[in-house]
Amino acid sequence: MKLGPEKRHLGLSNKALFSIIVGFLMVSSVLGYVFIGRSDSTEQYDYNGFKFDRTGSGLQTEVDGMVVYFDSLPQQAEGIAVDSAAVDKIRNTRMFYITSNSTSKSKEAIAKSGFDISKAVALKGVYAQAAFIDPTKYSIPVVSCSNATPFVPVLTFDRANETSVRAEGNCIFIGAPSDSEFIRAKDALLYRFLGILTN
Repeated sequence: MKLGPEKRHLGLSNKALFSIIVGFLMVSSVLGYVFIGRSDSTEQYDYNGFKFDRTGSGLQTEVDGMVVYFDSLPQQAEGIAVDSAAVDKIRNTRMFYITSNSTSKSKEAIAKSGFDISKAVALKGVYAQAAFIDPTKYSIPVVSCSNATPFVPVLTFDRANETSVRAEGNCIFIGAPSDSEFIRAKDALLYRFLGILTN
C-alpha cells in the first residue's frame, strides 16, 4: 500500500509532527525561563538598610516608597568627595539649574547625569532645569555660575583631574576626568541627597 504525497511517521502527518515539535519548544522555553532565567535575572545587594536590585535599567532601590535608579553601587560611590554644602544647596531649594558646556567631550555622560539628577530630586519636590554655559541653536537657557543665587543655585559639570562634588558660593561643581567618573559622581551626590550614604 502506497502512502501518497503526505508521508506518515508513527502514524502522524508532517503537519502534526511539526505542531508537536513547535509545542515542545514553546513549553521548554517557558519552563526554562521559570526555573532558570528568572532566578538569575536580578542580582540583589543590601546597603545601609536599602535593598538594591540590578535590572536592565540599572540598580534600583526604594526611597520613601518611590523607585530610584543608579548606575553604581553605594560602595563604588562612597569614596568620592562630596561637599555637604553642595547637598544642602539642593535640599534647601525648590529649583536649580543644571548646566555644562554644550561641546564638552563628555556631553553624553553629562546629559545622562543631569537627567538622572533631575528625576531623583523631583521625588523630593525639587525642580531642576537643564541649561548650557554657552549659547546653542536650541531654545535652552544660557546659565553659568555667575547667574547662581541663594534661592536658585547652579550645578555645573566640568572636566577635572579628580572626581568630586563641591560647593563654591551658590554654585555646585561636579568635576570628573572621564565619562564613567561623571556617572559615579552623580551617584555619589544622589546617594547623599537621598540619605542612602550619610558620610
